[in-house]
Amino acid sequence: MFAKLLALFATSAASKAALTKRTETAAEKPDATPAVSTLRKPSSIAEAIAEAAESQIGIRESEGQNRGPGIEKFWTATSYKTGYQNREPWCAAFVCWCILEALLRLSIKPPFKRPTTAQAFGFEPWATYSDTDNVKLVPTTGDIRRGDIIVYSFSHVEIATKDTPKSVNLVECVGGNTNDAGSREGDGVYRKQRRRKSFRAVVRIE
Repeated sequence: MFAKLLALFATSAASKAALTKRTETAAEKPDATPAVSTLRKPSSIAEAIAEAAESQIGIRESEGQNRGPGIEKFWTATSYKTGYQNREPWCAAFVCWCILEALLRLSIKPPFKRPTTAQAFGFEPWATYSDTDNVKLVPTTGDIRRGDIIVYSFSHVEIATKDTPKSVNLVECVGGNTNDAGSREGDGVYRKQRRRKSFRAVVRIE
């Protein structure tokens, strides 16, 4: 009887020690599957727009000019539904998609009429005639905020991804249908440093 009790005690002690070790190990090691940042709800529409743009960096045309699986979805956010089939330039479609994606991620009723233009310069009248104070044109020479829409004089449009004071000339942006050289007829989604002198308009969504 004494031998059985001794064996039972030894087994219990070993189990407790193993449990303690597992607990200590778990406490020392970080979670192997941390929460993915893309699941976090953005703090504002502008932030959500910037995050949507950054999520597409690396998308490339793969089936000829202005074509590819990653490109086609951008056109669904525009009123020009055949733009993809017609191999049209897609920088404006990219921005429209980022705005739509931002609103979907936030799960909110749009506080403004969403842009569906397929033209870079189309964002200016959209902001000018917006029926809400949430969308407005701001000076190209002023501070740039993350999530601002930058319209360029060379008929191109992108999204600013970094707050930039007015004293700084280079502004970080992400855009579609560009390339390493910064062309408006590129091959994918890139992060670029753009000079203010090329700015035609800045649209801010608040």
